[in-house]
Formats: sequence, C-alpha cells, structure tokens
Amino acid sequence: MAIDTIDAAMADMGRQLNQKKIVDAIRQTLAAGGTYEVVLSVVQEKNGATVTMQSRSVTGRTTLGRLIRLR
Repeated sequence: MAIDTIDAAMADMGRQLNQKKIVDAIRQTLAAGGTYEVVLSVVQEKNGATVTMQSRSVTGRTTLGRLIRLR
C-alpha cells in the first residue's frame, strides 16, 4: 500500500505506535524510571513532503558534569 498523503502517513504511524513491541518498550522504559520519546518530523522537499518518525528509550540518565569551561 502506497502512502502518498500526510493523512495516510499519520494513520500509519498511529498503527505502528500501537504495536505490542512498542507498547512493551514504553512500559519497560517507564518501569526503569526512564523516558520514552517519539519525534515526528514533516518537511517540505522538492518532490513533496517527507514524514519521518523516530522513537527512543532514555534510561539511566547521568550527568557528565562540566565538559568545557569558556571564558
């Protein structure tokens, strides 16, 4: 099935986010005290709009401290 409209792209992303593996990953991330992020980008390009979705689990946040001191 070709996805050729923004509406179709949004509907497909909704289906992807509703998959058991994604929902399980979100639950595991939250149980570990982390954050699950989903980033959606829609960019107009020469040949039409490009819609992308990225997700990631952020757990075990630690600070790296001061890396560079500017004067």
